[in-house]
Amino acid sequence: METNVPDRVVAVLEERQRFLLALHVSPDGDSVGSSLGLALALQARGKTGVVAAESSVPQLYQFLPAAEDVRGPEEIEGEEFDAALLIDCGDLHRTGTVEPVLKKIPLLINIDHHATNSGYGDIAWIDPDSASAGEMVYRLLRKLGWPLDARVATCLYTAISTDTGSFRYQGTTAATMRAAADLIAAGADPFLVGDAVYEHKSLASQRLLGYVLENMSFGAGGRLAFACLPWSVYEQAGAREEDGDGIVNELRKTEGVEVALLIHDTAAGAVKVSLRSRALVDVTRIATRFGGGGHARAAACTFEGKTVEQVREVVIPAVEQEIARQADAGVMPGS
Repeated sequence: METNVPDRVVAVLEERQRFLLALHVSPDGDSVGSSLGLALALQARGKTGVVAAESSVPQLYQFLPAAEDVRGPEEIEGEEFDAALLIDCGDLHRTGTVEPVLKKIPLLINIDHHATNSGYGDIAWIDPDSASAGEMVYRLLRKLGWPLDARVATCLYTAISTDTGSFRYQGTTAATMRAAADLIAAGADPFLVGDAVYEHKSLASQRLLGYVLENMSFGAGGRLAFACLPWSVYEQAGAREEDGDGIVNELRKTEGVEVALLIHDTAAGAVKVSLRSRALVDVTRIATRFGGGGHARAAACTFEGKTVEQVREVVIPAVEQEIARQADAGVMPGS
């Protein structure tokens, strides 16, 4: 399980004492779980592991151990760290207001499983074959020989579970399942994690889902399902931005759909496009075209200074072109 863990990363964690771990903006379960898990592992070794983020941990992941200890950039300004660890973050700019603090730290380690990662940092460990960054952190801790306690295991299990869609996505491997089993043996509770992440949705989130399902449209002969979610709908539902997380996955479940996308406003005033594909279309080809990134089956991009409708007019044709390209290549069923 320790294969492909760079010796340089191991050496830094063994030799240095004070670490800052930064979440990316709008952090998901992999970002939160991986960072909290590694921070707790560092603390268990008598080291300093501080997790910082532009905003607080989303409500969905506040059940995780030490989630309440995540600090804002203003709370760590002036503190000294030996190294920074960015996990599951494709670009340094995605740390938002934490970026200026990170730039003052003498060594930056980039740990990620996104093939579109820009390779920033003094040490970049990028492994697209890993199902999640949580799986990479698990392997790192095993190579270090550091014991796993229940709190670390819960965080890392959550990271792996959420980024594999509860072990349903194509990236899930035998190694992924072995890591999850080991984390359960170390104290992670699959029921606790599954119940917290998948079985508790806010009323506002359900209202957003209802709106999206009621207003979804189709293209590319039914192979594309999409919906727009303007900020006015969030306001009417009494929703936060995080309440829209995961809705695009519901569109992908529609029979006959290969690609699903949700075009939605963000609290910061930008427009985000979340893309998912079932098995055949590499949605990173679309996301990177618009400055985004991600995985073959899950990607995203963000537009500044545009409305939801303006973004729709440029993104939908791009997706339909990619689906047509696959159809012409004979990849699509019925093509």
